[in-house]
Order: sequence, then structure tokens, then C-alpha cells
Amino acid sequence: MIVGLVSCYDEGRLALDAVRSLLACPDVPKILVHDSPIGREQPRTNPTDWQALSKEPRVTISQSNAAFPDDATKRTHLLERTRRYPPPTWGVILDGDELLLHADQLPALIEWHEANAGQAGQESLRIPLRILEGDGSSGVMTGRVVRLDLVQSWILSSYHIRLQNGVEVSLANGYFLKPGEPDRADMDATTGLQIRRPLPGEPCVLHRSWLRHPGRQAARQSVAEGDAFERLARDAGLSAAASRVPDGPRIWLPE
Repeated sequence: MIVGLVSCYDEGRLALDAVRSLLACPDVPKILVHDSPIGREQPRTNPTDWQALSKEPRVTISQSNAAFPDDATKRTHLLERTRRYPPPTWGVILDGDELLLHADQLPALIEWHEANAGQAGQESLRIPLRILEGDGSSGVMTGRVVRLDLVQSWILSSYHIRLQNGVEVSLANGYFLKPGEPDRADMDATTGLQIRRPLPGEPCVLHRSWLRHPGRQAARQSVAEGDAFERLARDAGLSAAASRVPDGPRIWLPE
């Protein structure tokens, strides 16, 4: 089963588009939306007209002005709402300013990953998806298509989870192609995928942050997540060591 999950707040038309992009996949029987702030209560300046989807039986929308303490708590709340579905339960996770492109091709991608994991006697936990940014840059995200029934909770933002067996996993992102940088033939060490932009017809995420309402502009999630991770590392008594990969992830060592 494939379930769509959309976390958003005050995204106006963008959030409607995010949900509709998931509806383009006929194999997604249910889409769960939670429209609420994170961190603190905020006045709505660009509310979404959810009535536009009121006759769509596949969509369930929850809306609140009460703030979740952090992104991980909100994502875990959405996760808990999927417990009623039989395993294996795949979740396709979008933020309110994103689109899933070529959604109709996603089931074939999931089937391929499940078959490969089965050949190795394993279960597939996550499936990498390429993401396109408005400036022409592109990367790979590993936390957007996830086996929800294997996940106990989100621990930190969108990329660190605890599994049902107690193991903690970081949903590390792959190499990021900068604007104008050509595709490469070599493989990304993190994801095992070729370092390139999406092919025509390939399921991917389009991040439409440049279309957000002027009153809803915020720091890039990657920046906010990096700051949050640094605070967590400092609290754990770790310090950063320089990475050998330009603009790559930091390596955290005991102080």
C-alpha cells in the first residue's frame, strides 16, 4: 500500500498542488494532510482553500493553529495516523511547497526496489528520489519514500528516524549538483545512484520555494536542519571535523 503524507502550513495554492500531484498516482488510495505551524503559533496570511478537495474521498485533511514543537513531532503525528493500514505501508512524503512529478511511475519504482531487496533476503526501508530546485540545482533525498510500518518515530527534523526494532537511522541525502554543474557518469557514494538530474518521466520532487507567499518565506530546510543537527551534536559533546568532500556532510567526533 502507498500512502501520501503532506505536512504544510499556510501555503495557499501550493499545498493544494502538492496534494493533487499525489492524486496523479492511482495506486495511492489515501493522502493524509496536516496543516499546522511548527515552533510557535502564527497568524495565517495565506490559508489553503481545502474546500477545493472536499469531494475527493482519497484525501483526509487535519487543520489546526496549535503549533508542534518541531518538525519531527509533526511527522511522527502523521506517521501514527497510518498505523491502521496493513503492511507493507509505503509513505510518499511531501512538504506544502513541493510536487511529486511523474507520480504514476512511482509504483514501478517501489516494486523494483522491493524485488531487489527480496533477492538479497532483506526488506527495503527507503527509496531515493531526486529533487529539483528552482535555481536549477538538483540532489537526491532518501527520506521521501519510506516504509512507514518499519518506522517508530522521527527523532530529528525530516532525516533522522527510529525504527520499530529500536535502531536509529539517518536518511542521508546524496550529492548535490550545483546550478549549471553538468551531470556526471560516476555514482554517488551515499545513495548508489548516478550523479545526474532526473530523466524525463522519472519520479522526482520539484521544490517550488520561489512561489511561496512573501509573508511565508523562510530559511531553506537544509540550513535549518543543519543548525538543528549542530545543536544536537553540541548537546551530545561532539565536535565537527572537516569533510573531505566539498560541501559534503560533516563528520562528528567526540571532543
